[in-house]
Amino acid sequence: MMETKQKERVRSKSNQGFTLIEVIAVLIILGILGVVIASRTSSTSTYSVKSQAEAFKSHIRYAQSRAMATDSIWGITVSDDKHYSLFRVKVDNSTVTVLLPGADSNPVVLKEDEPSLSPSSGTISFDGKGSPIVGYTPSFTVSMGGETETINITQNTGFIP
Repeated sequence: MMETKQKERVRSKSNQGFTLIEVIAVLIILGILGVVIASRTSSTSTYSVKSQAEAFKSHIRYAQSRAMATDSIWGITVSDDKHYSLFRVKVDNSTVTVLLPGADSNPVVLKEDEPSLSPSSGTISFDGKGSPIVGYTPSFTVSMGGETETINITQNTGFIP
C-alpha cells in the first residue's frame, strides 16, 4: 500500500507539465523579442526619404521667406540628383549663391547613402510676394530604395503642403 502511494506521487509529479501562466509568460517574451528583432532589421529608407523631403521643403520655404523679406528674387536650383543650392538674384540680374542655414557647403551635397532628388535639374524661384516665378519646376521627388515623397509647389501662392 505504501509502495503504490509513492508510485502515484512520482507519476503525478512527472505528468504535471507547464502551467498556463508559464506558457503565457513565454509567449509574451517571444512576442517582445520578435517585435524588437523586426524593428531592428526593417529598412530605414522610409524615414530617410521623409526626413530629406522635409529638409528640402524647409530650404524651399526659406528661399520663399527671404524673397518676401528682401523684396527680391530668391530660389533653389537642383543641379543634379545629389546637389542643390540657394541663390539670390541681384539688382543687376546676376545670380549669387548663398549658404543655406545649417548647411556645411554650397551647394548642399547629399551623400550616396541618402535619398536623391528628381528631376535632376530644376529651379524654383520666388518673387518679393512669395509667389513662384513663371517657368519654375512645380514638383520635386525625393526617393531612395523604392520609397518616394513628392514635394509640390502650388502655382500662384507658392504654398508647399
